[in-house]
Amino acid sequence: QMNVIYELNYNQTIVSQEKEQYVILDKKQIEATYKYHTVPKVNNQVFLMAFIKNWQHLNLITGEANIYFEDNYIGKTTITSNYVKDEFPISLGVDERITVKRIKLEDKTSQKAMNSNKWETESYQINIRNNTKESIELEILDQLPISENSKISVKAIDTGGGNLDEKTGSILWNKNISSGGSEKINFSYEVKYPKDMQIQYYSR
Repeated sequence: QMNVIYELNYNQTIVSQEKEQYVILDKKQIEATYKYHTVPKVNNQVFLMAFIKNWQHLNLITGEANIYFEDNYIGKTTITSNYVKDEFPISLGVDERITVKRIKLEDKTSQKAMNSNKWETESYQINIRNNTKESIELEILDQLPISENSKISVKAIDTGGGNLDEKTGSILWNKNISSGGSEKINFSYEVKYPKDMQIQYYSR
């Protein structure tokens, strides 16, 4: 139960030489759905992701893997076999044809004070452009600050139509963008804290 045995279905010849040689032990046809994914808060790159269904039956082991897409070698990735979700994600690399830019809207950033408290409102815009020849499904992930102090509260004002996870502060948008099309996402939040307190933001 703790091991996997691979049985070769045909004979193979391994020539004696110093170079590394690879032997194909098995091939499987598997179903996958494809979606683009970006986290503009971290960086502006857009990754093409393959989500594999029924991956639990593939007997995957943790380690480095070579990725080929449409018979072209595109790089390496790391397989983690202790994944728990139904669909197994594999990154197929960055697609430079899709551009994403996250900007802070200075004219919509404000502060106000009342009694012993202070409020700060911050607004952001995510600009997306699809320069590919086909429509794409793009998943955009961002996050509101999470307070670690009971005197500081964070409240979403506008999520731009995204799905907000109150526990983690993450906002998820799923967009269908046509070839040559563009999309703008606006979101904002409010931070409330005592006047005499200084707040700092940390990226995690």
